[in-house]
Amino acid sequence: MTQASRPVGQHTDNYPNGDSGPYSSAQWRALFSTLFTSDPTTQGPLMNYENELAVTNPAGRTIRVATGAAFVNGNLLFNDAQVDFTASIPAGSQRYDRIVACLNESASAYSTSLAFPDTLTDYNDASSIQAYACRLVLLQGAEGGGPPSLVQTDAHYMVPLAQYIISTAGVISSLTDQRTFAVFQGSRTKKVFIQAQVGQNVDDSTQINIAVGNGIYMPNGKECYAEAWFMLPGDYHGDGIVYPVSMPALGGNIYAYFDIYGGGCSESMTTFSGSVGYGAYAVTKDKFACVPSLTVPSSAEAGDFIRLNFYRDGGHVSDTINSALNFHGFYLEYVGRD
Repeated sequence: MTQASRPVGQHTDNYPNGDSGPYSSAQWRALFSTLFTSDPTTQGPLMNYENELAVTNPAGRTIRVATGAAFVNGNLLFNDAQVDFTASIPAGSQRYDRIVACLNESASAYSTSLAFPDTLTDYNDASSIQAYACRLVLLQGAEGGGPPSLVQTDAHYMVPLAQYIISTAGVISSLTDQRTFAVFQGSRTKKVFIQAQVGQNVDDSTQINIAVGNGIYMPNGKECYAEAWFMLPGDYHGDGIVYPVSMPALGGNIYAYFDIYGGGCSESMTTFSGSVGYGAYAVTKDKFACVPSLTVPSSAEAGDFIRLNFYRDGGHVSDTINSALNFHGFYLEYVGRD
């Protein structure tokens, strides 16, 4: 059979003469995966639903998962109350743990390397995931080792939500958001261009203004920078990457540095920051150069004010284009809410 349709109107199974049900769980999971996850190995939480299964460490060894929902290899998990885990203290060396949504698509309870919340009743006495169920669990790593590997088999399937380190003193650190949101196959990736607004020739202490057709003109042999301010769009949800946009008069390497600062109302400009240190980046004559890229810090939110700075040290030995660089601005690529 090369074509099928689901669901159709009859209530009895008329396959192979038609496509009506009853339908298996595998068929429904395949349908959801096709619609909402281009990569089931990483994609999970639903964007904009409840609190998106955000993971926090409110105090001590408590790891808290907020309300939300997620696709786990096509299975849809709902969570309508916060879930608290207590991370166990390692005996001899620090340990990496992960919070995951785990599907147990087998006839037996599943608990290998997993820890469970104590106060919820929708597990097998808080000691395992019952057969044919999907639950939030704590995946424990090996002491002294790296982050535990995700189990992604037909019988057991995990998608990551967060990762942290716990010390032998019971201190939680390096809590990292690992959610990749399930994306409807009509992409939510968006792009915005931000024009450079002003520049500076650092060596000559002179301001560089926008020139028609040239943007910010950065002469050879000089250290210069360009700056732009903008606000993260109202539909910004995350996974932002910023690319500087320049046009070199000759090919070679530009020696460049790129940083970002930002914050919201009543916050400082350095509430969050990031940078790509000076390095040599290959460019081509008369072709738009979009290097180096910089990830927007995960703490940035829609409506935050952002300052972007792009530096070119045209006098450095690693800057080999031996000509001017016209800098035009930045473009932002991000996942939107709509």
